[in-house]
Amino acid sequence: MNNYVAGTLVRLSAVLKTSASNALTDATMVCKVLLPDGTSSTVTSVRDSAGNYHADYLASVVGLHRYEWIARGAATAAARGQFLVTQVTF
Repeated sequence: MNNYVAGTLVRLSAVLKTSASNALTDATMVCKVLLPDGTSSTVTSVRDSAGNYHADYLASVVGLHRYEWIARGAATAAARGQFLVTQVTF
């Protein structure tokens, strides 16, 4: 699991491939982040190239974050991950 300090811009990435040929494919991608307090945030996804996407999330809440990529349209799929945000200590 990745760890970040609060205030860090976290890059979340996704790769979408077809199940039949394992070829990169495009779809409408949605990235949602579930914050430690139970609220969620939808993060704008960016298509980098065929089948490759990223979303930048500003981590400001300390604790465990879960995220999910959801593909809709020509391809349908979902993938999940998590990361931990900690507070700076001096």
